[in-house]
Amino acid sequence: MSLEVTQYKNNRLLLENIANYFKSPFKVYYHSLDSIQLNLNGIKLWETIIFNHFIEYPLYGSKKVRLDKMFNIR
Repeated sequence: MSLEVTQYKNNRLLLENIANYFKSPFKVYYHSLDSIQLNLNGIKLWETIIFNHFIEYPLYGSKKVRLDKMFNIR
């Protein structure tokens, strides 16, 4: 499972802070000429940090439907 966050290249600090918040060892990299991306993946990261975060701070709408599917897969 993975969670990808893509932003305009000027938002690098935002993505680095997201990576730090989730205690992710993964770094921000260029996705295209004008965009950067952070991939959060790995079952240990999901089970110990990401799932707990989204239980405490739930998503809404179509993102919630997708996350619920991921909860059911694990």
